[in-house]
Amino acid sequence: MDSQRTVTTRDQLQRKQIFRAFFLYLVAIAAVELGIMLFIDKLGFAWLTQAIFDTVALIIILLPISYFLVLKPVLAQLQQALHQSEDQFQAVTQSATDAILGMDERGKICIWNNAATKMFGYSATSAIGRQLHELIVPNQYRSRAATGIKHFQDAGEGEIIGKTIELTALHKDGTEFPIELAVSAHKFGKGWHSTGIIRDITTRKQAELKLQTVNERLRMGLVSTIQVVSKAAEAKDPYTAGHQLRVSRLAREIAQEMGLDSDRVEGIRLGAMVHDIGKIQVPSEILSKPGRLSTNEFELIKDHCLIGYNILKDIEFPWPIAEIAYQHHERLDGSGYPQGLKGDAICLEARIVAVADVVEAIGSHRPYRPSLGNQVALDEIANKRGKHYDPKVVDACLKIFTAKKFSFDAL
Repeated sequence: MDSQRTVTTRDQLQRKQIFRAFFLYLVAIAAVELGIMLFIDKLGFAWLTQAIFDTVALIIILLPISYFLVLKPVLAQLQQALHQSEDQFQAVTQSATDAILGMDERGKICIWNNAATKMFGYSATSAIGRQLHELIVPNQYRSRAATGIKHFQDAGEGEIIGKTIELTALHKDGTEFPIELAVSAHKFGKGWHSTGIIRDITTRKQAELKLQTVNERLRMGLVSTIQVVSKAAEAKDPYTAGHQLRVSRLAREIAQEMGLDSDRVEGIRLGAMVHDIGKIQVPSEILSKPGRLSTNEFELIKDHCLIGYNILKDIEFPWPIAEIAYQHHERLDGSGYPQGLKGDAICLEARIVAVADVVEAIGSHRPYRPSLGNQVALDEIANKRGKHYDPKVVDACLKIFTAKKFSFDAL
C-alpha cells in the first residue's frame, strides 16, 4: 500500500508519557543519591569516600536493572500503542471512499489517501511534499488559492475553513471536475495544519443538469398549455380578445416593480393569462351583451371565478395559477366575490392580477360602453387603495404609468 504515516494528537500524548516516565526515573535516582549524601553528613568525613563509592555503585547496578525491569517494558508497550494508533489511523484514512488530504504549516501535502490517488491520479509518494494548490487547483484559480493558503498559515483562518463548499478540481490528466470540499483547521506546535475531505460530485451534477433539463421542458409544456387555454377562452368572447394578454403584461410589470423574484413574476404573468378561463362556460350572448346585465346574468358572470378554479386546480403548476383565477375578484375589505376573502387571505398573486384586471377593463372598450381611458382607471385604484386594493400593488401600478409611461398600445 502506497501510504504515509501521520502522527496524530494521541500519538504525541503517548510520546509525552514516555518522556514523563523517564523524567520520574531520574528524579527517583536523584532522591536516592540525596538520601545517601545526607546520611554521609551524619557519619562524618571518613565515611564520605565509601558513601560516594556506594552511591555510584548503586546507580550503576540500579540503572540497567531499572531499564530492563521497568523502562523497557513500558517503552515497548507505549511503542506498540503508538504503532497501533498509527495503523488504525491509516486503516481509516486509506479505506475512506472520499479523498482525505492534509496540509502542513508550509502549505505542503502531508496526508494523501488511496481515494485521493483514485480521484486525482497522483500516487501518495508523488503527491506528499508538494504544494496543494499547484497540484489539484485549476490554473485560473491558483493565484486566489495561494493567497488564501498564505492567509491561513499566518492567521489560522480562511473563508472556507469549517465550511462545506463546491469547487472545481484538476486531475493529473488536465481534466477539471466538480468537487465538494469540507476543510478543518488544527494547530500543531506553532504552525497551522488543515485537513480536507473531498468528494467527487460529477455524477450528482450530471443528475442535477438532467433534472434541470426535464424541469425546463415541463415548464415550457405548462407555459404552452396556459397559452392554448388562454386563446380558447378569448375565442369564446371576441369583445375581450387580448384582455388576458394585456392584463398579463401589466401584472408582470407590477410584480417586477415590487421586487418579486423572477420565478414568482413568471407565475403571475402566466396566471393572469388564464384568469378569465372560467368565462368559457358563460353563454356567449351574456358576454357580448351590449346593454346592462340583469342580476341573474351578472351572477352567471361571477361564476367564472369558481369555474376557472375547477378547470385549473387539478393541474400541478409550480405557481398558484388556480388561486389567481379563483381570487382575482376578491377585495381587501371582503366586498369581492366569490368567497368574500379579506386582506392577506387573498394571495399576493391574485391581488396583483386584480389591480391589473381593473385598470385594463376600465381603460378598454367593452360591449356595453366605450373605453373610459387610463386616467379613470388609475383614479379608481388610487381612490380605493387600501380598501379594495393592496396599497403596495396600487403604488407600483401608478408608478409604472406615471414614471415609466406604461402603455397597453405598446403590446
